Amino acid sequence: MGKFLSLYPEVTTVGRGRGVEIVLADPTVSRQHAKIRREPDALGEAHYYIYDLGSVNGTYVNEEQIFKQELRDGFEVRLGEMAFVFKEVSGLTSSHR
Repeated sequence: MGKFLSLYPEVTTVGRGRGVEIVLADPTVSRQHAKIRREPDALGEAHYYIYDLGSVNGTYVNEEQIFKQELRDGFEVRLGEMAFVFKEVSGLTSSHR
């Protein structure tokens, strides 16, 4: 079983280098691999999006390579060879890897 990782309120960066909020110690993950950002829609409801930051090995959501993708509960995200499931928990958002 993996562990739960909480996201920062607005933007969370993910990678294996310095200056990211979630560090993944895996050589297939770029130093600054991706960011997850909370963005409001036209009605002001918050949605989470993941952006690839020009990574070498790509960012995938449900096995499709993406540059920007909305995240929904249960979506599988893969950065290099590291994978996690995006979960919304009682109004809080976290990832499980």
